[in-house]
Amino acid sequence: MSWGLNIRNNNNEVQIDSGFRNFQIVAEGTTTVAANGLTYTFTVSFPPQPNPPLFFYRNPSRGAGGVDGMSALTMSRDINGNYSSIRLRPQDVFGIGGSYVMDWFVAAPSNTASGDAWGLQVFDGAGAKVFDSGARYMRIAEVVTIPANFFTLNNLVANDPDGNGEIVFTHASVSNSYYCVNGLRSFREQGTFIELTSRRISDSQVAVGYTDIETCPVLLSSYTSRPNHIIIAQKTL
Repeated sequence: MSWGLNIRNNNNEVQIDSGFRNFQIVAEGTTTVAANGLTYTFTVSFPPQPNPPLFFYRNPSRGAGGVDGMSALTMSRDINGNYSSIRLRPQDVFGIGGSYVMDWFVAAPSNTASGDAWGLQVFDGAGAKVFDSGARYMRIAEVVTIPANFFTLNNLVANDPDGNGEIVFTHASVSNSYYCVNGLRSFREQGTFIELTSRRISDSQVAVGYTDIETCPVLLSSYTSRPNHIIIAQKTL
């Protein structure tokens, strides 16, 4: 940039930039998730957000009563056009995993200043808030890339030999991790639409689940396949 403020850490990673709006933690909570099979969905509501938010969740391991991950279906808006809820589907096909408590938080660029009498506040050229030392922000700890065209039948045979509907990806170690569920979708041969889920196995492994949802009228020859990304984040204090 030719003007403004740019702050970097010891690894030369940008922490604050007056041209980039950081994602502030605007809502957080817990929700009890039932085990009602593949058709079960539920909604998490949060304070209206004018800017598109990201939704992150964390559930117990399967041994603690959790199911096999979570996927997002729809982000809804209120009558004023603000984002206000998200509909989710737990991946528990047969409803045998048992109910559990899911931790979650919502992050979005926020226009509201903290009101602190001291600290640092940064605004961009349009007057939108970029950073506020009185606010809490999410930290992107890792991004797991699922390559384009990964969910072909040949790849599934090679990477999911036991056919349990999950493929394990290894990544850098992240403690107290939350997983973003926005926008995880994929296609495979003959236009089959795949719904993807993510489930923590350990600090350095995530299981990506896949479920055939429907056959779409989109031919892969005319569809530009793109990679998917699972954002793993932490909450700042």
